[in-house]
Amino acid sequence: MGETVSRIAMMHKLFHAKTLPEMIGYGRDLVGNPIILTDLAHQVLCMSEEPDLKDPKWMEIARKHCVPVNQAVARVHRR
Repeated sequence: MGETVSRIAMMHKLFHAKTLPEMIGYGRDLVGNPIILTDLAHQVLCMSEEPDLKDPKWMEIARKHCVPVNQAVARVHRR
C-alpha cells in the first residue's frame, strides 16, 4: 500500500507542476526512466536531469539539443 500512496502523491505533484522541467522531473520519478520531450522537428524542449547516465546517445542528445532522425521513433495509433 505504501508504494501506491507514494505513486499517488507523485502523480499529484506531476499534475500540479508549474513548469515543464518540473513536470518532466516528476514524470521521470514516476516512471523510473529518463524522459525527453521534443517538438515535431526532434528539437529537445526538455529533458530529465540524468547526471549519472553516461550513455553516448543520451549525452549527444543533451549536447546537441536534438534527437537524430535515425534515433527518433514515431508511433502511430490506429483505431
